[in-house]
Amino acid sequence: QAIKLSQALPQLPMFAITSSSPTLSQVQRFPFFARVVASDLYQASTVAELARHFRWNSICPLYRMDEDYSKQLSQAFIAAAARLGISINELCPIGMMHDETSIKSAVVLMKASKSIVFMAAVYMEDVPMLWTEAEKAGLLQDHVIWLGTDTWGESVFQSSNYPKTTAFLSTSFTSFTTTFWEDRFRPTMKVSPFARRSGVASTIALTHDACQLAVISLDRAFRDFATRTASCDVHCLRQHIAKYRSTAVFVGATGLVQLEGNDRVNPT
Repeated sequence: QAIKLSQALPQLPMFAITSSSPTLSQVQRFPFFARVVASDLYQASTVAELARHFRWNSICPLYRMDEDYSKQLSQAFIAAAARLGISINELCPIGMMHDETSIKSAVVLMKASKSIVFMAAVYMEDVPMLWTEAEKAGLLQDHVIWLGTDTWGESVFQSSNYPKTTAFLSTSFTSFTTTFWEDRFRPTMKVSPFARRSGVASTIALTHDACQLAVISLDRAFRDFATRTASCDVHCLRQHIAKYRSTAVFVGATGLVQLEGNDRVNPT
């Protein structure tokens, strides 16, 4: 949606909270776009690193054919896996949301691949139906590993009938993956006192940081606008917003916020 909106309104400054497509990193195409969430390239690399850490040398990815997010994340994961010497058993596409026929076909491919590790770049609405078919095929046994992406959402596990998965995610896995991310990419994972006290959901914290980035950028741009002796039209104002957006640095609800181009910097 962010790509379509940016193309329809190319001169409109945008501050996104969940738009993670690698396409949006292209400054020349999207000069007034910024985001406080990391590109999917980081997520794909992290999942591949996680697989290498556990010596999962053969993986079967799933993706949604009708979603750019899902396709691009799968492609990025496949590229990252190849760099690490991880082979792809079978690429399993599924159709539109709630497409039972294509989900069944995907599960057939998964079963035939004889893989025990699956990376599912699908949406949380797809997971219950996918797991129902996977369970019928014997792909939810203890020795089978499922790697979910950020679109699964906590609600999938809170409302699911798979308590072992819920327990696994809510205990050691969360702290382990945080440490793993820090060791591999060295970002600042410490949150502000606001987030620590409130325990807010990640989308709310990201919204807070996007709004703060927008306020900082607008405030500085309007201050410049007000003190300029030369005329400054709307295009000039947009350029100033983009300039100050790129130079803003602050500690928000999700940690250090700093941009390089359109993307949030991965601070070291």
